[in-house]
Amino acid sequence: MVDIFIKYHDIELSTVTKNCVEDIYQSLSLDKECINKNICFDYIYERFLEYYISENEFFLKIKNKDNSIGIIKGRMEFTNTVEIWLNCFYIYEIYRNKGQGAKVLDIFTKEIKKEFLVQDIYSVLSNDKLKYLGFWYKNGYSVIKNIKKDYGYKYNNFIILKKER
Repeated sequence: MVDIFIKYHDIELSTVTKNCVEDIYQSLSLDKECINKNICFDYIYERFLEYYISENEFFLKIKNKDNSIGIIKGRMEFTNTVEIWLNCFYIYEIYRNKGQGAKVLDIFTKEIKKEFLVQDIYSVLSNDKLKYLGFWYKNGYSVIKNIKKDYGYKYNNFIILKKER
C-alpha cells in the first residue's frame, strides 16, 4: 500500500480506508455504467484488499470541496525509473464533462511526479473503456501498445497509453 495525500485548492486525493469502501460502492451504484455491470459491494471490497496488502499499490478517493467525485487505483513500479500504472481513473457520472477529470488528472500527475520522482505514467484501457480514449488524448496520453490476448475472461483487448513528457 502506498499512502498518498494530495491537496490542491478544492481538490483532495487521499488514501482509501476500509471506512470509505461503502461510500465508494454507494457512489458507483448510482452510475449507469456500473449499474449495467452489476458491481457489488464485495467486488469493491476485494479491490480495496488487493491494494491494502500490496506494497506498491494505491487506491485514492477524489474529493472536490466536500463532494466525493471519483477514485483512482494503480500501482508504482520501481525499475530503472519510477513508473505509475493507472488501472482505474473514474470520475462519477454526475461530475463528468465539466472539466473535473482533466483537472484531477493534471493535479495528480504534477504532484505524484514531484513527490515520488515519477518519470513515466501509463494508463490501461480495456475494450469497454475505449469510448474514453479522447479524454486521454486530450490530456497528453498516446497509445503505445494494443494487446490482443485471450485472458479467459470478458476483456481480452487492452490499450496501454503513456503520458507524454
